[in-house]
Amino acid sequence: MNEKERHLAEYLVFGVLGIALLIAFIAFRENRGILRVISGLESLLYVLWGIIHHSREDRLSKEIVSEYILLGTFVFLLLLTALSI
Repeated sequence: MNEKERHLAEYLVFGVLGIALLIAFIAFRENRGILRVISGLESLLYVLWGIIHHSREDRLSKEIVSEYILLGTFVFLLLLTALSI
């Protein structure tokens, strides 16, 4: 598998999982407890995917890991705030 195909496969997996979680988010829109769990899974998926993606390209550094963790946490906290209104 060449580099372009590998990137396509990685982004396809990330996109399919993201869409599945979005559909679950819509399906359970009345249950805030489940929405919190889905929000956490979405953020965790983002962080893990970013770390794995950069690791496979030998570009992983502490700064990149920190960036993914901080952004994932920030989005998770934004979703929690929106769900508590």
